Amino acid sequence: MKNSPLSLLKNVFDDKDIKTDELSKEKYSTDWTNTGSKNPLAVVFPRVESQIKDLLLYANESKIEFLGSGGRTGLSGGCSALKNEIIISFEKMNKIIDYDSKNKSIICEPGVILKDIQDLAINNNALYPIDFSSSGSCTIGGNISTNAGGIKVIKYGNTSNYVDGLDFLTGNGFKVSEINNLKKNATGPSLSNMLIGSEGILGLITKCRMKVVDSKPHSEVAFLSINNLESSQHVLRDILSNDIEAFEFINNSAIEAVFEEYKFDQSITKSKYYLLIEFFNKSFLENLRYFLEKNYVEDVIISQSIKHKNQLWDYRLRISESIADKFLLKFDIAVPVENFINLIFKLEKSLIFLSKDDLVMFGHIGDGNLHLNIRNFNIYDISIEKVKDIVFKIVLEESGTISAEHGLGSIKAKDFKKYSNHNNMSLLRDMKTAFDPNNLLNPGKLI
Repeated sequence: MKNSPLSLLKNVFDDKDIKTDELSKEKYSTDWTNTGSKNPLAVVFPRVESQIKDLLLYANESKIEFLGSGGRTGLSGGCSALKNEIIISFEKMNKIIDYDSKNKSIICEPGVILKDIQDLAINNNALYPIDFSSSGSCTIGGNISTNAGGIKVIKYGNTSNYVDGLDFLTGNGFKVSEINNLKKNATGPSLSNMLIGSEGILGLITKCRMKVVDSKPHSEVAFLSINNLESSQHVLRDILSNDIEAFEFINNSAIEAVFEEYKFDQSITKSKYYLLIEFFNKSFLENLRYFLEKNYVEDVIISQSIKHKNQLWDYRLRISESIADKFLLKFDIAVPVENFINLIFKLEKSLIFLSKDDLVMFGHIGDGNLHLNIRNFNIYDISIEKVKDIVFKIVLEESGTISAEHGLGSIKAKDFKKYSNHNNMSLLRDMKTAFDPNNLLNPGKLI
């Protein structure tokens, strides 16, 4: 162990799979939050599981911290390098190993891009339904680690619904393999399930089996303009009683940001709020006519083609990109669906000191998840902690959670400690010790 860490890495990886230059370290040391030390020891690109195992054994002997990295599209600093860690990028472990049409599943490596899984399913007359705006760059390993949900949770649920077994290495290099064809297995709890949503603090996924479902019939999109949010309570109840695939909320500031950035066609009725619904059954059109007759909504646009449908979805999916460089303070919160409208009312009232253009809100109303963004936060004479106190107080009043789908990472780890159940926190720490006894894996995240 007298040799330098970098020279020992060369015993495991080819030179082309080790990066120590400043540009590479900066690129791989953070996610979309752009937080992190940007000074990792090195970035390595394993191609096979055995390389990761060798690295973990070496790291534990040398007490060097390390972390796993996927597409780095997270919004909580979950894969940011905070110290001098070794970053293990799964960029080159990106193979789809098998498509099992009989069992309707895909076996793949963790670095596979989500869009590739979706496309493979479609090409086999199936559907992998987890979807969000980063589907072209996020990886399946990261989706599992954060139990990602996205825009169709109301219909299909979270990533956890589609994990049918994992191979992974614990923090000290112990291998767990739970990929098999068993339909039933009552031999104790699934260790794979422990990895789902654990944000990479318990182990590193090396292979996964993901379930797919039958393809769905053609759907349409309705885009509703609405000024009176109180009337949307009627709309909310009616919509949720139907067979819908997605139900999204957007405020005017979010729409205007998209129009400003992308110069899209603006053929919508300008309102304070907008709702986007993707639905299957043509009978739902009668509900939309009823909303108009009762003046619950100002206008309704129905998609006329696949191109038009995608354009309406772009109004929603382009929001994050359109505000990415606007000095943001971001919140990813959720409440029970029936409390969603109350959440909007209370936030608008409590954050009245903000310019209406800087309060950008959008999210998945169908599952109660709101993405609250404060643009140009740097111009306001108020601390981040004060705003957090305002927002989280409202969220807890409405029986909600401080993190709905982006995880806690490093950004919200302190908030988790402050607002979480202390018994739960204690059990999570014990689990961390069992899976990563030397506490070297993804330090500073979650707990």
